[in-house]
Amino acid sequence: MKKLFITILVFFLIADVNFSSENILKNLIKQGIQETYSLNIDKAEEIFNKAINQYPSNPQGYLYLSQIYLWSYLGSKEEADLKLFNTYNNLAVERIDSLLQENSKNVNTIYLNGLAYQLKAMAYTTQGSSLDAFWAAKKSVSNYEKTLEIDSTFYDSYLGLGLFDYALSFVPSFFKWALTISGLSYDKDRALKYLTIAYNKSSKSKSESAFHLSKIYLEYLADYKKASSYLDFLIEKYPNNSLFLYQNAVLHINSKQFDKAKKSLEKVIKIDNKYFKQTTAFSYFLLGEIAFRKNDFETALRNYEEFIRLTKIIDYTGLANYRMAVCYAVQNKSEFAAKSLQLAKLGNPDISDDSFAKSRAEAYYTRILDDKFLQVQQIENLAYTKKYNEVISMSYKIDSLSQDDSSRVIISLIEANLNLKNWDKFLEYSEKIENLKPKYEKWVDPFHYYFLAEYYFIKKDFENVKKFLAKARDYDDYIFKNELVAKLNNIERRLKKQK
Repeated sequence: MKKLFITILVFFLIADVNFSSENILKNLIKQGIQETYSLNIDKAEEIFNKAINQYPSNPQGYLYLSQIYLWSYLGSKEEADLKLFNTYNNLAVERIDSLLQENSKNVNTIYLNGLAYQLKAMAYTTQGSSLDAFWAAKKSVSNYEKTLEIDSTFYDSYLGLGLFDYALSFVPSFFKWALTISGLSYDKDRALKYLTIAYNKSSKSKSESAFHLSKIYLEYLADYKKASSYLDFLIEKYPNNSLFLYQNAVLHINSKQFDKAKKSLEKVIKIDNKYFKQTTAFSYFLLGEIAFRKNDFETALRNYEEFIRLTKIIDYTGLANYRMAVCYAVQNKSEFAAKSLQLAKLGNPDISDDSFAKSRAEAYYTRILDDKFLQVQQIENLAYTKKYNEVISMSYKIDSLSQDDSSRVIISLIEANLNLKNWDKFLEYSEKIENLKPKYEKWVDPFHYYFLAEYYFIKKDFENVKKFLAKARDYDDYIFKNELVAKLNNIERRLKKQK
């Protein structure tokens, strides 16, 4: 009897030690993740290294440390961070594989495997290794789906599934065959559903789900109010997270709340997180965009120059240089304008803004100092910043425009009169633009049909709304497409609510 009692006592002591050990690791990981989302990278790194030292056979310390290095690489483009990511991610996968050999149905281990390969897919994508990214994505999705087969309430997996549903929808058409081979699929509406489940039902994935939901509501549905609600939640929780502040600025620029955007960007620059230098660089670019759209070309030029000085990648350098050329042209600095136009052709061709800059630089190289060209740009900027009465008054002052210049001015007048509810003028300019045949500004036609859809929505003529939505969607290859498609999606969602 005494021997039995000692055996039972030893069992409970061991169980208590194991339980205590699991709790210590769990708390370490929780603390580390909290510091990661606060972008206190040094502190998070210290905590995850402590987890590795105390629990070397557990994959979590290695995995979440690798995530830090991947985020740092994305935020700074330092190759050393990418190497550290690969090292620690591979160490995590080795330990995950060992645990799965012991118990192939442990839902937590399977989830960690999904996360490990999700991070690998992100890394491969940033390096341009598309096929490797597809196979890593396939393995990640398979693991997430397996967790839900075992436990339908394992809500963390919905975050990963939602991310892939959304990310894969942006795969270029010439890579669609790879999706077929890998068996991957995508659905933006399903992404929204899955991310909402993760946000509402998973405490561990709530913050990251909120971030991606804000992006979907902004980029896919142009629902600025909904996007803002998620970012407000994140910024209240993590007030010094440069990534959340930067995304908040992007949102406010899209919703034409430029003072709020500027405030967020200035805070990113003030924080100047050493692990996210590229985010700081992009903040100067967006400050340049705000000033440019306000026709404050001197301030815009200073911010674009600072962006060019700080950036480590070519993304958005094309657009920055094109804008700089316009700024120089306003200052009658023709030599600088010409140089910037040449550089505008060297941005990232995979980014629509840089593609736009290249086409504009090629199309208008001989006209960049033209007074009428600069006046048209100023009218566009006035429309962009909702100064609709000024659009109308300034438009009266220029005439004898080319078909392309006319199309740019008239689409600004259409937007202005729509928002001012000058219905007769709106319809008058709408009729005028139908007769124009611009050579370069092919984007004008689909935007015109979008404005017509908005007009008929206001008039509750829903058949015409559908008609002009369809006309707008008939266009495929034009600049600003992503911006317009989000607006079209927004109208369609509002249209469904009318039924």
